[in-house]
Amino acid sequence: MGTLFAKQEVRSSGSATDTNAVHVNASSEISGVAEKTIPIAADLLIIEDSAATNAKKKLQLGNLGFSSSNAAIQFNAQTISANLTIPTGQNAVSAGPITIADNITVTIADGSSWVIV
Repeated sequence: MGTLFAKQEVRSSGSATDTNAVHVNASSEISGVAEKTIPIAADLLIIEDSAATNAKKKLQLGNLGFSSSNAAIQFNAQTISANLTIPTGQNAVSAGPITIADNITVTIADGSSWVIV
């Protein structure tokens, strides 16, 4: 797999413009980038965090608690190590056994469900 974005450094006192760069201080740029249809856990993503006025952040797909190396087989972590909420109008499924780490809470909103198979 290749690198989706590369960091470009400018080491002069002048200014430079790179029209192909993803900018830390600009919103709504990644929607036009090519899509990878079968991600793996080690893939890094750049996201625009909607809860932080679309600020750029990185995310490793494996930190979401699931990954796939083949579209026919899905993998999930066996331990939940961060607080998690299944929002209203959403359902979730996990392959067990599942362990919830100490001091971690899984919240299931009214009308939603979580099934462990």
